[in-house]
Amino acid sequence: MNKSKGLKTGIIHQPHFLAWLGYFNKLANCDIYIVQDNVQFRRAYFQNRTRIQNTQKEPIWFTIPIHSKRNTLIQDVRIADKKWPENLTKTLLHSYGNEKFYGENIEFINEIINKNRNKLFLSELNVELQTEICDYLNINCEFEFAHHFEKFKNPSDELINICRKNNIQRYLFGEGGGVSYHGISPFRKNGIKISQQKFVSKFEKINNSIYPKSYEMSILHYLFLIGKKESEKIIKETWRIKTAHNNVYN
Repeated sequence: MNKSKGLKTGIIHQPHFLAWLGYFNKLANCDIYIVQDNVQFRRAYFQNRTRIQNTQKEPIWFTIPIHSKRNTLIQDVRIADKKWPENLTKTLLHSYGNEKFYGENIEFINEIINKNRNKLFLSELNVELQTEICDYLNINCEFEFAHHFEKFKNPSDELINICRKNNIQRYLFGEGGGVSYHGISPFRKNGIKISQQKFVSKFEKINNSIYPKSYEMSILHYLFLIGKKESEKIIKETWRIKTAHNNVYN
């Protein structure tokens, strides 16, 4: 997969727990992923929970209990319940045990769950799981951590500094409000091209007639329902930065 036409492409993203396909599409389109672990933990979000199905094939949350105060940084959030691996394994068996590709993928899933069962910090767990899944799906992406770099009062200045320190020549924004929040001019002034991911609309257009509608479902959901090969294909081919000419801002 030609990610960036010779430009070193980077993203900065908070570490989510067993994230959805679009998250891994961003990783597949970048050369370096900066784990944004130096910002405040966001409760009731995707950092300590993920969407899977229940036995009635309805979306539910699987949540890892955590210790967190109001201003706790992501990197400092501790896991509160050591039984989460057993709970997840049992839930996956009940919810997906009869799915076509459960047998194909459960050995790998159980392996990475058990390998990381004793992690103390949520961010460390999330990153390790992401790394393992990337290897499993043949996604080549370097991982770095935001807390290794200087903290700025202005988020845009911090973002530009991280890009410069890592020789990022093209920054890939997600599908939220990142472009409007940071603006284009700081990147142009520093010679950094920017692109914006357009995975959701393309995924829905291509796959809604075949796959479950909720694009927020965990990567595990798709591994069990459609298998490793098809999941990897969707992640890598639904949206590619090399064909996203209309999403290049400079």
